[in-house]
Amino acid sequence: MPKLTEKLIKSLKQKQKPYKVPDGDGLSLLVTAKNAKLWVWRFRFAGSENMLGLGPHPEVSLAEAREKSQFLRAAKRRNENPAEVWRRERGVGATSSSKRFRDVADEFLQKQSKGWTVLYLNKLVERLTKHVYPLLGNAPIDQIGVAQVLSVVNPVSAAGHLEQARRVLMLMAKIFRYAIMMEYATRNPAAGMRDAIAVSEPRHYASIIDPVGIGRLMRAIDGLESSLVTRCALKLIALTFARPGEVRGARWSEFDLKTGRWEIPASRRKLKKSAKENPKTPPHIVPLSAQSLLVLEELTAVTGSSEYLFPSVRSLGRSMSDGTLNGALRILGFNKSQMTAHGFRHMASTILNGDGFRPDAIERQLSHSGEGVRKIYNQADYIEERTEMMQYWANKLDEFRRIEH
Repeated sequence: MPKLTEKLIKSLKQKQKPYKVPDGDGLSLLVTAKNAKLWVWRFRFAGSENMLGLGPHPEVSLAEAREKSQFLRAAKRRNENPAEVWRRERGVGATSSSKRFRDVADEFLQKQSKGWTVLYLNKLVERLTKHVYPLLGNAPIDQIGVAQVLSVVNPVSAAGHLEQARRVLMLMAKIFRYAIMMEYATRNPAAGMRDAIAVSEPRHYASIIDPVGIGRLMRAIDGLESSLVTRCALKLIALTFARPGEVRGARWSEFDLKTGRWEIPASRRKLKKSAKENPKTPPHIVPLSAQSLLVLEELTAVTGSSEYLFPSVRSLGRSMSDGTLNGALRILGFNKSQMTAHGFRHMASTILNGDGFRPDAIERQLSHSGEGVRKIYNQADYIEERTEMMQYWANKLDEFRRIEH
């Protein structure tokens, strides 16, 4: 039975993500994040899923959309490809098929990029330029199929860049979805293909875990003379074992030096987007040791007037770049197979587990992304034990510093 009415359609509001409201027999109304309402009809033909855009609402009324979907269902019953029938019905030929993938992608980026950061937009352009355009940039978008999409993502996946392959595939799927809405294409060959990419193995970051090596590392950090700000950032990441991005992007407003706490807001935590955007998601609490407070006191005189603890050398309005901490470790003589900025987390976890702290308290302090919903919303769990543990860890690092060999 049809589910939509004109009154209901008018009441539908945009959400953070596009969503579809079904009417029946494959016909749905797609409501985009920018509050556009578009008719789509999903069908299966010759063993593959397809989707046609039937026009925007209110230009195409509910009654007209139903009439069009009925017309296309009749064509399918006659064993005619509804996509070809629809193309003929609209009188679309060379104009539609002459739309190159590159042109549609550029149009998509131009219309969707409002509100994006320049950095994010540049990353998308780089993915397209490096991986997609060399193979499919000049291809008519409505003639690209699954095999052509795989020709793009398979080499990236085979090279071991599985996350990059997934991101390229996701970007292509978005562009094809836009093309359908604009009636440049009739199907999305990149949809539902995530299983075509191998599952990545957990990433292991190089880390030093022996006491002598940790002592040598901490003494090297203490002796870094090129930048006080970078030296303080390395000290703080060692003391707090927070994620590198959380340390680099730390803001003074997140710190309460009187209570000795650093509260990392949900927007900067490694969480699913829904949890990041949920106002009820609490910040991650990092109890600060006496040694951490001394680092912050030293840093205040240099960057205390900035928004960020560790601002970019090019602009006080931006945080330290993502390569700075690993770059500093290389300057200190530790190559990427020996130590990474992320490796401080493994270092602390290994030592603290070995010294008898409860695994639950350690995991909570690490704020691991695998935490369940209850744990995400109970960031104060084990807080007294975690406070004691963080001071113990800071003292332990001082102890390691005194080990010469």
